[in-house]
Amino acid sequence: MDKFRRWLGLVTTRFVYGEKLLAWFWRLLSILIVTQIFVVQLIDANVKIDGVRYFSLNDDQMISMRYARNLAQGQGLVWNYGERVEGYTNFLWVLVMAVVHLFPVGDANAALVIKAINWGLTILILILSEKLLKYHLPQPGLALPALLLSLATCMDVIYWATNGFEISLLTVVLLFTILRLLNNQNDTRQCVSTALILGLVPLIRSDAYPLWLAMCVLASGILVDRRKILVFWVTALIFPVLHVGFRYGYYRELLPNAYYLKVYDLQNRYVLGFRYILNFARNYNIALLFTVLGAVYSKSKPRCLLIGGFVTNGIYIMFVGGDFLPYSRFWAPLIPLLLTLALVGVVDIARPTQGLHSLLFLSIAITVYVQVGVHRYKDLTSTATIPGIVAGVMIYQNTDPGAKIAVDWAGRIPYFSHRYSIDMLGKTNAYIAKQPARFIADTLVLIGHTKYDLDYTFHQRPDFVAINAPYELIIEYSKSREQTRRVWDFQAILAKDSAFLTNYLPNPIRDSFLLQYCSIYAYRNTNSSQDPVDWNPVIIER
Repeated sequence: MDKFRRWLGLVTTRFVYGEKLLAWFWRLLSILIVTQIFVVQLIDANVKIDGVRYFSLNDDQMISMRYARNLAQGQGLVWNYGERVEGYTNFLWVLVMAVVHLFPVGDANAALVIKAINWGLTILILILSEKLLKYHLPQPGLALPALLLSLATCMDVIYWATNGFEISLLTVVLLFTILRLLNNQNDTRQCVSTALILGLVPLIRSDAYPLWLAMCVLASGILVDRRKILVFWVTALIFPVLHVGFRYGYYRELLPNAYYLKVYDLQNRYVLGFRYILNFARNYNIALLFTVLGAVYSKSKPRCLLIGGFVTNGIYIMFVGGDFLPYSRFWAPLIPLLLTLALVGVVDIARPTQGLHSLLFLSIAITVYVQVGVHRYKDLTSTATIPGIVAGVMIYQNTDPGAKIAVDWAGRIPYFSHRYSIDMLGKTNAYIAKQPARFIADTLVLIGHTKYDLDYTFHQRPDFVAINAPYELIIEYSKSREQTRRVWDFQAILAKDSAFLTNYLPNPIRDSFLLQYCSIYAYRNTNSSQDPVDWNPVIIER
């Protein structure tokens, strides 16, 4: 065993440590892996309709894209013209999307530009993570590929990036802030500008205040001068205060609509939040262990304060009940920090033996890949992506501009249809969001999908109802005597609603693709379309 360790240490010393060529190899390999994943996901998330290729983001992000397009077209930061509801939680990311819509890219390609931006941000995450690692380990050796390759193949990093989420931007700003705090502790001007940058964090995501607070605490711990600490806190508050002021002035609310929808009256959120935290701890158990042990062993104040970010984030997650989307969206901005501190902790704990370092680095990387690695490319893309695009385009081509569409998925169909839309699940509707929850959220009923009011929805007399489910499934739900707990409970209840059964279910759009994937139903006396049976078909290619 000792001979093996000496051999491994010799190989490590000669061929890895201090080798700039190998460092560049690991960087380029990680960038290549990220690029390949983006390209494969891009192929899965597009469809050619009548010769035009359309790209799409995650359905929730397409809600933000609709806000962005309306803003770019001068209609205001709204989902439906004239209705001021803050149905997004990513203010700065919506502004980025709005800038994209100022250019002549069109609806078909706007999502492609956002994906390209996120690809660049993901590369920045790799670069900044390496800089943070080298701050603690000037000669990282095998810790470098362990870090870069783990991040490049981690679903908790890649999933959000490829699907157009703001998480990549949030992670970049967070890492950049940490590096500036660590490198410029005694520079007053740098601290002020760092505080301003940190103030952007809650604007990127409205629920990122725990991360903002953790960084303010970090600054308080490493800045010696009390005056500098006070200046930092005040400066870091400037953008958040302005944002809250804008929200109240524009939307007449102090909190975004998502808070009322997902947190208000959510009965078992503490249990769900605890499960969410346990799932994260299980996926990153070894990394968390070495992060904590390394910080304790080294007695490093900054590292202990950085761990505080996980604590504040965990408290917030317990309060809101976690997330309904797969993978750890609420933890994702901290993943590069976690892996970096874990690798540094390995060196602190196993200081004498380079060979042991290599084995522990490898164990962390393998564990992360096994638990949350990209194992199947199809997991990166929702099966509803193509049907949502097709349904939106067909509605646009076959209905009058004044048509009203009621939807359960409020992203792709409203974006590509350009029609007034009624969000049946309340993501962009303040009335529904503030109603009592109809379901107790669990693994089958998702957080943010527990509220509806079908009487309120059908009172608005939508011309069409678009459901992200096949026609046969809706028929099955409508005939079932018991509430079927497949897909969403909401769809089973909608299929039994008297107004839907009478006025919509008998009138499905007779298109083979829509009937099979995303069924659309016309109001029996609608004047906002051609005869539903005679909708113009489209040519769909992949």
